[in-house]
Amino acid sequence: MTFPRLFAVAEAAWTLPHRKDYGNFLRKLAKYLPLLDEMGIYYFNPFDPSSTPEPTAPDKDDVLKEG
Repeated sequence: MTFPRLFAVAEAAWTLPHRKDYGNFLRKLAKYLPLLDEMGIYYFNPFDPSSTPEPTAPDKDDVLKEG
């Protein structure tokens, strides 16, 4: 689930502290999500979380059994 977390990291790193604005970031993010769709990249959609749930991980017991 790298995206949109990577967009947030880039925004935080490249934006001057006094210009950081979460609302502005969300507006920009909304424009990039269709691009991820076009590229076939599965991502967490913060605007509609139920549409793209985070994948489940294997149970701890499964991992321990299979090494």
